[in-house]
Amino acid sequence: MVTRNTSWRGLGKVPYETWRDVILGAGGLPEYAAYEVWLALGDDSALALQQLREESSFASDFEAIPADWWNAWNLQIDGVGIKNRNAVEAAKAWRSRVYDPSYKNGVYANTDTIEEFFNAYAPEWDNNDTEAYIRESVDGINTFGLLGGSPVATADSIKPKFTSAPVTKQRDGQVFNYGTRSPIVGLVIHETQGRGTGPGYQAFFSCPGGERCNDALVDWLIDRDGVLWEYQDPYDTNRIPWASGGAENNGAIGKPINAKYRGSFGGVNKVYAAVEMVKTDTEALTKAQITTAGKLLAFVAAKAGYPANDWQYPDALGGNVYTAPHHSDISQTSCRISDSDKNAIIAVAQKSIDAFYAGVTPGDPEPEVPVDEIVPGVDLAIAKRFFGIAKGEDNLSYSYDPNGPVSKMWTERAKETGVWPKLLNVWLYGAGANLRKYFVFEGGYAILASGGSVKELEQP
Repeated sequence: MVTRNTSWRGLGKVPYETWRDVILGAGGLPEYAAYEVWLALGDDSALALQQLREESSFASDFEAIPADWWNAWNLQIDGVGIKNRNAVEAAKAWRSRVYDPSYKNGVYANTDTIEEFFNAYAPEWDNNDTEAYIRESVDGINTFGLLGGSPVATADSIKPKFTSAPVTKQRDGQVFNYGTRSPIVGLVIHETQGRGTGPGYQAFFSCPGGERCNDALVDWLIDRDGVLWEYQDPYDTNRIPWASGGAENNGAIGKPINAKYRGSFGGVNKVYAAVEMVKTDTEALTKAQITTAGKLLAFVAAKAGYPANDWQYPDALGGNVYTAPHHSDISQTSCRISDSDKNAIIAVAQKSIDAFYAGVTPGDPEPEVPVDEIVPGVDLAIAKRFFGIAKGEDNLSYSYDPNGPVSKMWTERAKETGVWPKLLNVWLYGAGANLRKYFVFEGGYAILASGGSVKELEQP
């Protein structure tokens, strides 16, 4: 329970549904009830809602300052109300004011407890009933509640440990644009399709001299040991990287994402953070990578304020926007980790989010990483090694794809027989609609793929 002696700093988020319903129920302007306003306030939304009550009856009373000034918190400079462009900007201005050490010599920033804050905000010497302010605000915060029920843990407390490795760019247009990233609604997962180190990719992306100076930038990278490298903090940068956009993939996952964000400056790149997973296009992720990626995804979801039971397709985004897509889900690219690795990341993220909202501290045991075993002793990584890589007569390389029909048929046979034959070659006959591919394995086993179907063959 929050008391007058609780620190107001990062006190916590009031649930978004409460934020919305309280403002609309009081007749407040719907712009202030918007999700983007609540998101902009972060872990200060519980206190901000109480301040909104005091200053404008939850954005319904604009006698002090006109509504079209977008200043429902009634911020002033030398007795004159300030003007904002919209409700989101108003929320950010309020949040900036209370933490500003230069505003009136840190009149709010130098306080810690709720009691101290309101003694500064509404002092008795200025004919205020300070005690009433304190009592009503504490009661209001406890009545409306906090996400997770704890005023202690914040989303930042579950951000995985990282190594800062800033990527340098020289000008706008070097695969980024200057602009605000807020709000970050999700995390796009990429693969490097090659091996390298955190510092190596830092140099690879940086200007001048980096090989991808002019055409690559992401926020984070997770190496094979599970170390998180932060190339830029998406919550504290003015660079919008061209990481996840491009030619749209408007499939089942990509279509609602692209439809929602394509019209805004920066598009999906503005609102989705991006993480690269170090791996070749045929490798599975390591357990360490899955653990770190799951924790990072949980951090992004908690930072956005999504409930533990509604973070993958949150109602706040319309219920059809996925917060953790593959790169290839939203853009026309081959950049995609396996679905099994992705599912393992989701499982870790869910456990981390559940723990966060249950008030489990970051020092508690880490959730175990699920291991997808096909049969005891053979997981997907081992299956890929058994399958091998072979170059076909079309000069393409073929490897294990757990979602591909050939790999699925090979896997089912291996589960039944206990034999995991290696791919030797891929023969091609015919062309176009009549193209037939023969996947030839050790021991005389083969699979024919033709016309969208597959068939087992076995040499006598």
